[in-house]
Amino acid sequence: MGSNVVRCSPLVVFISCAKDRVMVVGITGTIGSGKTTLAGFFKEWGAALIEADRIGWEILDRPEIREALISEFGQTIVNEAGCVDRRLLGERVFQGRDQLEKLNRIVHPTLLKELKKAIDLRAKESKVVVVDAALIVEWGIADWFDKLIVLTCPESLKVGRLVEGGISEDAARRRLACQLNDEERKRFPDFVVDNSGDIEDLRKKGRELFSVCGPA
Repeated sequence: MGSNVVRCSPLVVFISCAKDRVMVVGITGTIGSGKTTLAGFFKEWGAALIEADRIGWEILDRPEIREALISEFGQTIVNEAGCVDRRLLGERVFQGRDQLEKLNRIVHPTLLKELKKAIDLRAKESKVVVVDAALIVEWGIADWFDKLIVLTCPESLKVGRLVEGGISEDAARRRLACQLNDEERKRFPDFVVDNSGDIEDLRKKGRELFSVCGPA
């Protein structure tokens, strides 16, 4: 492995056994860490991609979830079409960890059930399934994965990436403050990837990891 791809546990080379089993790989990190970009590379190279955020978005307007969210956060999180507005909801829940925990209690039990279903379904179709999810560690589901990859980089770089994506600096810092920091996450994965470089550097590191996690 390269100097910035740190192996955190004894390496089991799955290349030879990937022919006979499905590899389920979790990619996680805070917002702005680059996890979604790395997951996209894995998809490009043949993995089946599951995006936990998309599952979360899809369940927001289930009647029981929607009503629970309105009861907790108020009618102001609903747009003119009567749907939960992710932006408005985000403005409420990223005010502090207590607000985010309220959201998690409402949404995550259903989200995790749907995520498990998605993994089981994709595992029937592909030799490698990659899950892009920020909260794998917080959810306590690290043992769902054959390999867990955590992306890290300095907070200033994360903030800069989020600002480039249209989030204010203040909002970016509030969101990061609501998530586990990199040092806390480093205790859990098989691989830690320093994503302080550019996108081509991440692609190179990703290719190296995929050669371990991917099919022969």
